[in-house]
Amino acid sequence: MVKRLKIALIKYVLRKKRKKLMKKNLIGERFIVPRVGLDGVETILYRPKTAGSETIPVLFNVHGGGFVGGDASQLDSYCSEMAERIPAFIVNINYKKIDVHPFPYPQMELHDTVLYFSDHANDYGIDPSKFVLIGYSAGGHLCAGAAMKLKENGFSLAGQILAYPFLDFTFGRTDDAKIDKTGKVMGLIEEVLFPDLNVREALVSPVLARNEDLAGLAPATIIVCEEDELLPQAVQYAKRLEEVGVPVRFKQYPEAKHGFLEVNHPEYAAEKSIARSPEQEKIMCECKEYLIQQLAQYFKASSGREWNI
Repeated sequence: MVKRLKIALIKYVLRKKRKKLMKKNLIGERFIVPRVGLDGVETILYRPKTAGSETIPVLFNVHGGGFVGGDASQLDSYCSEMAERIPAFIVNINYKKIDVHPFPYPQMELHDTVLYFSDHANDYGIDPSKFVLIGYSAGGHLCAGAAMKLKENGFSLAGQILAYPFLDFTFGRTDDAKIDKTGKVMGLIEEVLFPDLNVREALVSPVLARNEDLAGLAPATIIVCEEDELLPQAVQYAKRLEEVGVPVRFKQYPEAKHGFLEVNHPEYAAEKSIARSPEQEKIMCECKEYLIQQLAQYFKASSGREWNI
């Protein structure tokens, strides 16, 4: 009884915190992706003003927040900017947090959103051969899982970009013994909200996925921060992908802090973060240029040209 009340209180607090993060006056357009027998997926859409009559690429954007926090609207200005600069149609996905719907629900929201826009490509003037997933921290984890499910169901992404991703709920342990977690949020998720979570499943810990789950995945760009405690997970995942023949680009920013790509935007002004500073903003700007270059490579390769690695 006490444990149930504790869990209910935690979920209430998490919902309340997320509600405060929602941006009311958006640049993008809210859209609910319909699904049969399931709740629709909340998204925010951005179409570049420069888009003409030709079909354009799509970037599916997936925010971070430790699986229980954050909101897609916090990346509103970022998505609007990138839509124009790439240029591309951007689908900013506000996935269900796992205190509401546990794994693999959010991964399948990404999966279903990608397939919806593929099925309705003509309506939006977009090119399904040029679909790329990008996720940050927890969002990178969800992108990795969604990429596996899409491949399993026969859909080929042009690429996947994982920025300082969380990829291993085992935290490197090799047995079932409990360990001290390196983050309060992850400990909360596993030990309080989901004590029966199978941390060795591919969609929970992508670094432990079988070779056959990883082989044939889209080319990956993995962006990391040198002092980030998640760096070893990203290194391990990059090695796993390379071992099965997936092209990988690994970009490390020595001075960057976890979250630097997200928190240096106006929607995060009220939040305290070591990743929010003039120095980190400069690194963010450099990384945006790098992302645009990588996306150009992905879109070029999807047109039948060689991807330069």
